[in-house]
Amino acid sequence: MDEWEELARILPVTLMRVSSEMEDVKLIEVALAKFQKRAAMMGRILDGTPAAIAEQEFDDPAPVGECPKVSLEKAHREISHNAASHAMARGVFFLCAVHHRTQDEPPFLHWDARHQVAIGHFERAMRSITDAMGHYAAAKDVIVVNEAFLPQEDVWRRWASAAKLLVDRAASLTTLALDEARQVHHVVALELSEASSILRQWRARLVQIVSDSM
Repeated sequence: MDEWEELARILPVTLMRVSSEMEDVKLIEVALAKFQKRAAMMGRILDGTPAAIAEQEFDDPAPVGECPKVSLEKAHREISHNAASHAMARGVFFLCAVHHRTQDEPPFLHWDARHQVAIGHFERAMRSITDAMGHYAAAKDVIVVNEAFLPQEDVWRRWASAAKLLVDRAASLTTLALDEARQVHHVVALELSEASSILRQWRARLVQIVSDSM
């Protein structure tokens, strides 16, 4: 095995890890469940259920007591790490393609186009997570103001409704992030399949070159 073939072996290992490890998806699912439960509780309060009762009956998804923002922060770090590994793998694969003089051939160009699609999913997932955390933080601020100043009933209801809308929007953005994260794993799995095919072609060429030289 020459040094270029050994270097190229980094690619399938990295793409396999990025495509198969689903920790980011699990974390986003946790955050989404927490947002939905919180929005439902706020809806009950707006419909007339006493806040103390609604809070007492609130069923917080596991991990109990952990803010959804924590799950989203963990998911963002996971996606960011995967995106960096994904970019590194592309750099290595491109250098190998240049070595084999195949960087302008259709198989590599098609793989690279798919790689760019995955990058778009990475970016949109992280952006949606960031936006979701921003909306949830704004909702918490509204709730703090509403509880601290104890305005008149009609004013309180408008503020409470605004807070629920912000939580609903955080849930919607989290759903978008979840969809994008799932797409990342799907597209990178396709990248892995195509890259493996290209690697086999390179090995076949190398075998042919060695055979012809004998």
